[in-house]
Amino acid sequence: MIDLAGAAEEVADTLFASADAVERAGTVSRSSLDLLAQHGFYGIAGPRELGGLPDRDVWHLVETIASGCLATAFVWIQHHSALRAVAASGNAGLQERWCAPMSRGQVRAGLALGGLRPGPATVRARREPGGYRLDGEAPWVTGWGLIDVVHVAARDEDDTIVWALLDAGAPLRAEVQDLVAVTASRTATVYLPAPCPMPRGRPGTRLACGSTARSPSAWPADAGACSTTQRWPTRSARTSPRYGTHSTGPTPTGCRRPGRPPRSSLCAPPPP
Repeated sequence: MIDLAGAAEEVADTLFASADAVERAGTVSRSSLDLLAQHGFYGIAGPRELGGLPDRDVWHLVETIASGCLATAFVWIQHHSALRAVAASGNAGLQERWCAPMSRGQVRAGLALGGLRPGPATVRARREPGGYRLDGEAPWVTGWGLIDVVHVAARDEDDTIVWALLDAGAPLRAEVQDLVAVTASRTATVYLPAPCPMPRGRPGTRLACGSTARSPSAWPADAGACSTTQRWPTRSARTSPRYGTHSTGPTPTGCRRPGRPPRSSLCAPPPP
């Protein structure tokens, strides 16, 4: 942790030097994300043997990096939930295939949690022989154009959550939103227009629509392409403590490190 803490300070200084230029350009630079990967920061929420750290250390590193460039940190922290889900899946084939490249930042993930919102499902999973089809739209997907895969939550006709890890490309399409803040995070509404078929096969099954579905959640090892979880309360305003919001805790109002003034007015919350 000592080495990573020092590296985080150096990375934050580098990001801070270009933070204004990033916002003017309207997109986080890939070189900034590459810098995070180079120092091992894409794996901090993953398995311990691949660089994972205790939550308290993860939060400290997130705060430090966010003090350099909030938009860059906002794109980066989306990755951690997908990595944690893969690591906790109980699917040995899935873990072997994806944990290492995701921990190294060679595969970078975003989140599409529209299927978890109360009310009518915006991302639907329809059962078909051998699997599901996904269609609909997911708002607030951060990092579009900067991520390789997207961790998608959908709801089936019984309001059971169906999870998938899809290629962040065709046939998915996206409309990047013009946000009041962190516009450079490339937060988008993502559309699944095809719809996308999800066979229950081995992790890495190629789909007819050109996407790849893999199971990031707990599911038997022989059903690696998709997974299901609990029924969702569609008529209430309850929010999942882990998945219903982007934060598991309050967002600090200042980002002050010992001996230094705040770099920015906002800090990123702990990873979801």
